[in-house]
Amino acid sequence: MVFPTLHSESSSGGNPHHASTLDIESPAFDRPLRIGVMLDSLTAPLWVAKILQDIAAAPFLTLSLVVVDATEQQSPPATWREWFGRQRAAAPYRLWEWYQAADYERFRREGADPFETTDVTPLVREADLLRVEPLRVRFVDRFRPEDVQQVRDAHLDVMLRFGFRIVKGEILEAAPYGMWSLHHDDNRSYRGGPALFWEVFERNPESGTVLQILTDALDGGKVLYRSIGPTNFASVYKNRRATYWKSAEFMMRRLADLHREGWAALQALDTYTDTLVPLAQQALVESKVRGRRAAVKLGIADEPKKGHKLRNLLIVLGLAGLAAFVYTKVTGKDADPAWTQSRDSSAVKPAHAASPSTSATGPVDGSDTAPTAPLASEETVESPTPTTPDKPLRKKTV
Repeated sequence: MVFPTLHSESSSGGNPHHASTLDIESPAFDRPLRIGVMLDSLTAPLWVAKILQDIAAAPFLTLSLVVVDATEQQSPPATWREWFGRQRAAAPYRLWEWYQAADYERFRREGADPFETTDVTPLVREADLLRVEPLRVRFVDRFRPEDVQQVRDAHLDVMLRFGFRIVKGEILEAAPYGMWSLHHDDNRSYRGGPALFWEVFERNPESGTVLQILTDALDGGKVLYRSIGPTNFASVYKNRRATYWKSAEFMMRRLADLHREGWAALQALDTYTDTLVPLAQQALVESKVRGRRAAVKLGIADEPKKGHKLRNLLIVLGLAGLAAFVYTKVTGKDADPAWTQSRDSSAVKPAHAASPSTSATGPVDGSDTAPTAPLASEETVESPTPTTPDKPLRKKTV
């Protein structure tokens, strides 16, 4: 498989295993870490396949267990009444599905597609395979006690989640260093999904990603890695493409840190010990309005600007120019410049992003792509130049 290369100014380039074998001279572990992964099936997106390929090639990691969701797909409706019932339930999401499909078809040929699926069987051939049918309650998946015990019997160090839905229960503690999962949003501002949509819709110039250890709280786990990059307002898919390829490196970085420095080094990270998110967590879950106010008061979210939801929706759909033209013709007044702002303009650079010419601590989009980046770089600011749809999760909870 050929994956896009992340440019780096370091000698290790974008190859995580090459850098790790050079730098891990006195590791904290005298053996490879035992890794488990959770997948929806043995057909996975390319960004997941890249991580599996990196794990298979890394000498300090062993892929020991693959847990696959064995839940049967929904059978076709047996009657017209059942068909109409399903259509009525799906009706509120149709506009989103149509937009996502059109956005994907428009831009997917412009670069390597992280969501293109591929068979990952050759990458997990050496691992034990466990097919699990979780207990499903609304959006939550819980594992049966016998399945949890089988995972524990594999003696894993870390479980990586790439499949299933919202996972809760004892399975989260089946590996001593937890279940790690990527959340493609900054969890200080956005919980749930759809991933990286609300940044485009709300014209937020920053799009974030976190690698977290899952807990029963939705997107409220301990953060091992946080990255902030520029939002590409041209397209939700283009915003996702760059972010998903970039985040495919994060797990390898922290796994290398764990093997080299030990668990205490990860627990000492600023993002791991940050107490602001847990303080506001309950308010964020209970109420969108109260949660947003609590987050603003604690300084973990910006003061929301006056809403322009209709304008933002038309901009996302690419109809803002037409709406501005109609407004000018009907009223004889010039439309707000925000309506006619180019939808295909390059991504906006975050206000606090360092420029390559002024940065004294490191490259903006370079050396921290290797897994041996210093532990202090738990929060990164990425290049202002955009680089490269998953199904929507649930509605935004903040």
